[in-house]
Amino acid sequence: MLCLAKHAEWKCLVGFGLSRVDDFEAQLDAEQTRADGAGKPFNRDSRAMQLYNFQQVPFDGSGRFTMPEALAGLAAVGDQLFFQGIGRTGILIWNPDELYKHADDPAFEAAIATCRSLQEAELAKAKKS
Repeated sequence: MLCLAKHAEWKCLVGFGLSRVDDFEAQLDAEQTRADGAGKPFNRDSRAMQLYNFQQVPFDGSGRFTMPEALAGLAAVGDQLFFQGIGRTGILIWNPDELYKHADDPAFEAAIATCRSLQEAELAKAKKS
């Protein structure tokens, strides 16, 4: 089972396994503690709504899944996708054009370079066909 949700900040999707849901309350507690320590407001209900607002998407016998239309629209999913692993959190699923909008942020530099390289290779392969 794959859980898919809109990323809280970026125009992409986040995917994770059901076991991650078990950690949501501890994550909310930690975020509340950080906000309190920094003297910043924290709306636990709003953040919980973001965390728990995911769709369970089953894999078929070949390991494929169908993208829910509502989520595809929220992330501007098109005919190309870039999957980026992000450690314990799971994966990010990007429309490459949305990822490229972060070109000014050094944190995205490697992901953008990888995405461009893979995209160019796939487009070149498609031209040969």
